[in-house]
Amino acid sequence: MGKASSSKKVQRAAKAAGRPGAKKNYGWPLTIGAVVLLGVLLIVLTVSTNDDSEPGSPTVGEHWHAAYGIYDCDTYLPPQSDEGEDREGIHTHEDGLMHIHPFLTRVSGKGANLEAFGRQIGMEITDDSFSVDGGLDRENGDDCDGEPGEVQLVTWDSPTDEKPTIRRKNLAKYAPPDGSVWVLAFVPEGTEVPKPESVANLQDPTAAEEGRAPVTEQQGATTTTPPPAGDTSSTTAPAGDTSSTSAPAESSTSTSAP
Repeated sequence: MGKASSSKKVQRAAKAAGRPGAKKNYGWPLTIGAVVLLGVLLIVLTVSTNDDSEPGSPTVGEHWHAAYGIYDCDTYLPPQSDEGEDREGIHTHEDGLMHIHPFLTRVSGKGANLEAFGRQIGMEITDDSFSVDGGLDRENGDDCDGEPGEVQLVTWDSPTDEKPTIRRKNLAKYAPPDGSVWVLAFVPEGTEVPKPESVANLQDPTAAEEGRAPVTEQQGATTTTPPPAGDTSSTTAPAGDTSSTSAPAESSTSTSAP
């Protein structure tokens, strides 16, 4: 009778396990679920962290440059300057160049964009308006020499690129490639925006930060010193000095003839 009784107890316990209301052990399924959830979270965090570190993008320690300009209707503004200390590494040296050498991962890759540059120079950009330090504030539809203007971002892949790309969306998120050219413009639709003079400074992009005159300043000094072609009366010396040097030659000629 003892063995039969034990057998019946086992059978009753097995049946009870399948009946509604019977207690079940959820420990193992919960453990598996927690492991799966943790794995998903790790994948999401990894993807979001690496989103701005795509191959070829500027990483912390790299030093890129892009020529830029701000074009208002038909005139370029003077080169912008930094506002305060450079804390992120996306800055300028008043040379018409955007210097891109990220100090922080958040401004590397896709983060090395016009929004980051704007934080440094006091510039705010949306897809239909922009403002810069100094008082210029433009919005789509504002008057531009008698016509309605629009905000555009005009970009060239390189200084020698002849055909620009005109962008009207996601302007603040544009991250310039190394050696490229960009212009934030407010112009009537269809206006051909010229490249900024600072394109020349890409020939020696670290000049200003290393104490040398930017190429545009060097070219300016060169073009103002020589006389115009065919004009022999204009020299680097003052006009009075030129006449005084030529006078003795005439005088010696007249005295040499007895």
